[in-house]
Amino acid sequence: MQSDDLTIQVLVEIRDQIGQTNQRLDQANARLDRAVIELGTRIDETNVRLEAGLDALGRRITESEIRTATAIQRCKREVDELKQRVG
Repeated sequence: MQSDDLTIQVLVEIRDQIGQTNQRLDQANARLDRAVIELGTRIDETNVRLEAGLDALGRRITESEIRTATAIQRCKREVDELKQRVG
């Protein structure tokens, strides 16, 4: 009978340890779920800021190209005027 008691005690301890392990796994999974949600939120926020930055950059590039084209046209007119004076 002694060996059966020891076997039952060992099995009970194993069962208890499995239960504790499952609780720790559940806690770890809950933390991981929260982290994934937080990461998704942060990625969404980053995408919004990136899109806004790209829009602003696009506007700045367009404005710069317009200024450059205007300056080139002005230079062309001045060169044409000089050609007429010299020419």
